[in-house]
Amino acid sequence: MRLALVLALACGGLGCGGCGGGGGNGTMDMAMGGGGAGGGGGGSGGCAFTLSGSYAASGTCTVTAAYNASSPSSPPGLGIEIAAGSTEFNFSSKLSSTNNFTDGQSYNQGNVVTAGAETLNGTAAWQIVIHNVNGMPDQGSFALTISSTGSAITATDGSMEWMSPHGTLAATMPADSGSTATGTVTAQVTF
Repeated sequence: MRLALVLALACGGLGCGGCGGGGGNGTMDMAMGGGGAGGGGGGSGGCAFTLSGSYAASGTCTVTAAYNASSPSSPPGLGIEIAAGSTEFNFSSKLSSTNNFTDGQSYNQGNVVTAGAETLNGTAAWQIVIHNVNGMPDQGSFALTISSTGSAITATDGSMEWMSPHGTLAATMPADSGSTATGTVTAQVTF
């Protein structure tokens, strides 16, 4: 479907890069700008998701957040990535153009730069598209709360990566009209 494109534009140029212990999967690496330091495991408590509604599933996931201070090829930006395999559930958002990643911070479709999420099941897809990603109409909603950022790795240029933030994500993903999906899928994630 359109996952790679939606998520790539949602986080454009950020370097989280991590969807697992090694270097992540290609789709989400591309979504976060392809750089990054590897993968976050969601901290010592792990990351778990539950999908319900038109498609049900549950499992584990990874979460990584990064702030790209600035480079000639990309503007500053703070992003987060939550991934559960290549298709089951993926969420990516450019949260802010500044580094406002702090304990207790909350984000939703009204206060982020862009966001994208998708769940795939065969030819059926459910998506979130926030703030005109690649001209696609907005759909879906989410609420992301960071209870603890965890420790950060800071680069000499001021860029940062958090490998084990903790919090919750609640996402509502309507069916993608370009797929065979109907109805809505709701995701609950704890990390």
